[in-house]
Amino acid sequence: MTVFLSFVSCTSDAGIVILKYRVILSSSKTDVGCLLQWQVEQQVEERKDSDDRVSRYWEPCVGCACQIYRDGVLIATVRSEKEYTYYCDMDVLTGLVYEYQVSAMGALSNKRQLTCYGNGSSDVYPEVSDDSKVAAVLEGSADVKLVDNIKTATEYAAFREWALNLESVTTEEVKASPNAWLSYAFNTDKLIIAAPKEGDVIINAFESAATEGAFEFTVKIDGITIGENALGANLRKVFEVEGAETLASGGVGFSSDNVEVNAVAPVNGNVKFTVTPKMENGEKPDSFFFRVKMK
Repeated sequence: MTVFLSFVSCTSDAGIVILKYRVILSSSKTDVGCLLQWQVEQQVEERKDSDDRVSRYWEPCVGCACQIYRDGVLIATVRSEKEYTYYCDMDVLTGLVYEYQVSAMGALSNKRQLTCYGNGSSDVYPEVSDDSKVAAVLEGSADVKLVDNIKTATEYAAFREWALNLESVTTEEVKASPNAWLSYAFNTDKLIIAAPKEGDVIINAFESAATEGAFEFTVKIDGITIGENALGANLRKVFEVEGAETLASGGVGFSSDNVEVNAVAPVNGNVKFTVTPKMENGEKPDSFFFRVKMK
């Protein structure tokens, strides 16, 4: 169903309507870009029938300037042709959805959302400046955790820079890796082949922190070196620190609610945590135990 959002009228000095225009926007499938197709028509006659119903007659309007808007931004101006006018928007990214409208003679077409095929960039991970388009660019990656953890254009830009700067690794290989998120979060210089197992995560150093009541400990992951540029925000998404006052069988009593994580940062290939026990009564516990898990 075609929806007409607006018409424009031209009036004579007497205020009588002499012309109306309308723009009908549709689309066609294409292997490259977003292909638009539209008609600009002008009303040539309007008359009432015997039942007082109004009939309107239209004909193509040729040669008028048509302005094309993508997501509300003017991207091109072309002249209308007889019957149908076409325009292929090539400055688009594969798989993203764009909203188009065409304006001619003051009349604005219906809105049309198109998913584009082919793009203006050959990158698997092209540049993106709009938060709303990040998920679509990451969609299709073998590691679904990329979409789960990278939400903003800023976060995506950091991931993209890491992926593009890996030595001897293509972005196609990053997209196909089931451990792409973990590799990025750990800022590794190559893709992780197998995700760490529970026994591979070891607390290998522990001491009191400079802040009273806080502790510092480092975690080593067997077989993996954490890069010095790993972001604390990403490491927080990978690890969960839990604490308990007593060491019960089976880990009963351990909870992340019992711990305040003050800082997480890479240090000498490991991950350093600064944490504070958090008790309901606010008192300092006589003993306290920590453990670290990967989410």
